[in-house]
Amino acid sequence: LSDATLGIEELLEKFKSIHTHSEDEVRAIVGGHGTFVIKGTEETGYFDIELDPGEVISVPENTPHFFTLLDDRQVLAVRLFINPAGWVANPYDDPSFA
Repeated sequence: LSDATLGIEELLEKFKSIHTHSEDEVRAIVGGHGTFVIKGTEETGYFDIELDPGEVISVPENTPHFFTLLDDRQVLAVRLFINPAGWVANPYDDPSFA
């Protein structure tokens, strides 16, 4: 993704919606970078994990999260799911998210 991506603004808005998946989401960053915002425990709340090239993350199934780009708005990532249906984002309504 970059500013040259067709429909980038709509994609970024979609990405910023808190959601879950029915299986683990594994993402490997190949170029650029981005941030996962993940819901932790009640005590922890939401926390950010910035990912750079060569880094991999596995977000456990049913974990509320979203992904966003950093200021340079560039990332090249590989997303892995076992089943194509696992990619479907299930909206997660969380009034505590600010």
